Amino acid sequence: METKKWKPIEGYEGLYEVSENGEVRSLHKKNYRKIISARKDRAGYLTIRLSTKGKTATKFIHRLIAEVFIPNPENKGYVNHKNGIKTDNRIKNLEWATHAENVAHAYTTGLIKTKSTKRVIDLCTGEVFASIKEAASMHKLNYHTCKNMLYGYIRNNTCLSLAA
Repeated sequence: METKKWKPIEGYEGLYEVSENGEVRSLHKKNYRKIISARKDRAGYLTIRLSTKGKTATKFIHRLIAEVFIPNPENKGYVNHKNGIKTDNRIKNLEWATHAENVAHAYTTGLIKTKSTKRVIDLCTGEVFASIKEAASMHKLNYHTCKNMLYGYIRNNTCLSLAA
């Protein structure tokens, strides 16, 4: 049988422990060593609710693991999932990162998608523009006015239309 390494959670010593594979257990007398069920938040991260002194807090499991098991000598403030899978909280998949490193990683793993530009066609001339900004510029329109016309928020008195 494989033994797991358990360590106390900072601020909750004697009340809760976290394992190296992301399980959290209670040390309360009533539920001694009972594994607490994790929940998935709207963003897809696993969370856990911890209580002390009458106050309850929701904590990210990946952050608890990093705080307890992964050294942070550069004092970076974010925890990154190396493979981009938000529920994979194994120690080898977690690393400390700066905000910039975390955002850059999210783009490279596809967690954040780059904005796709909308092509615009001038139905009168057949000319196709690569973006709303380009169409607005060529037709000497304010960008926001052009965008609002194309999306139908204001009357479109041009031949411009969003391309399919």
